[in-house]
Amino acid sequence: MEIITKIVTAILSMNSTVFIALMMMLLCLIFRGGIQNALRSGLCFAAGITGINALMGMAIASLEPIAQGISENLGITANQIDLGYAAGNMTVWPGMILVLLGILVIDVIMVSLKWTKTLWTDIHNMWHGQYVGAIAWICTGNIAVGVAAALIAMVISLKLADHHAKRFQEFNEIGNVTLIATAATLPATFAEICMKAIDRIPGLNRVNVDADEMKERFGVFGENITIGAVLGTILSLLAGISVSEALYNGIVLGATLGLFPRIAGLIVEGIVPLSTAITAFMKKRFPGRELNIAVDGAVLLGHPSVMSTFVIMVPISVVLCMVVPGIHFIPIASLTALPYWIGAIVPYTRGNYVHTILVTSLWIILSSVIASAMAGTITATLGALGYYTEEIAAGSLFTCWDEGGNIFAWLIKVITDFIG
Repeated sequence: MEIITKIVTAILSMNSTVFIALMMMLLCLIFRGGIQNALRSGLCFAAGITGINALMGMAIASLEPIAQGISENLGITANQIDLGYAAGNMTVWPGMILVLLGILVIDVIMVSLKWTKTLWTDIHNMWHGQYVGAIAWICTGNIAVGVAAALIAMVISLKLADHHAKRFQEFNEIGNVTLIATAATLPATFAEICMKAIDRIPGLNRVNVDADEMKERFGVFGENITIGAVLGTILSLLAGISVSEALYNGIVLGATLGLFPRIAGLIVEGIVPLSTAITAFMKKRFPGRELNIAVDGAVLLGHPSVMSTFVIMVPISVVLCMVVPGIHFIPIASLTALPYWIGAIVPYTRGNYVHTILVTSLWIILSSVIASAMAGTITATLGALGYYTEEIAAGSLFTCWDEGGNIFAWLIKVITDFIG
């Protein structure tokens, strides 16, 4: 067991971009894609992810002070601390190894029995399920219950990955991929339900403002670069940031919105050789069967509407957390989760800005209310694992957007509270 633990720890400590690139190369070789295609697949995908991460870092560095300034100008106070992805520390819990090995075995069995079309290759995004397990462990005091809860949540994520795969592939024009992270599967499911309602509302169902229409109607002022520059500058000024810094933020956000689709093209370029190899392999040996690989959520960020909606949603998020009852934190550190939510939502809103903003706002309200309700449990879990002990002893409460608002974990808390 000690050897397995060391191997798993080494894998999980590996940079996620490096790990995914190596996995894609290996899969391309396994599916007889050849060495050249394997190299092209892994390196192009890694280059795309690296570029996306760099742009995300630039965008967040500009948007965090904007969100902070707007919240201060509006006089917003909160008694819970937003940890953002730092809350992911709780996924290193006593049942972690059992969950990791368990889901890999379960996935192989389900693929073999044709119960799923998804290969769980995105090992790093297993942390979403680990979080559910850690919460169940704290709520019940039982590791076995935690492991079972994590595996059930991850199997549901597998089925949701199957369900959303075609929509993700067709909208983003990439083949044989899907996402298993709850940061994608849950908001996508929510968006699908919302759009079924919106499509039945007279008037609202006819509103269509997408990137192409913006360009056609407003020319250069409807292009992503201009939208980012103008919004970045105006929001910075509203946040009380100096004119020179506001102009710089505008340039950064304009560049981010302009470069995102181009860099995302590298991700697609990396996926194509692997997708082609998988398709040819499955057609030859298993006629009629489909197989998708689970990849990082960055593959959904390339559409022009994603990052422009992200910029618009930053001030909206702050205001929503101020006016909606039951929300007790300001989403600053959690802003990094927002583009991934939007990337999962836009395939169902079809890139329509109005529908995307509406659905995203509803999702933010739901997730934020749940995250606030989960703050005590999240804080207890972090404390049990030895994190932030001094702050917790002083009375601090921690939460976050992404996993803090996880519906699976919240249901576990509701059930365990009910049965005592």
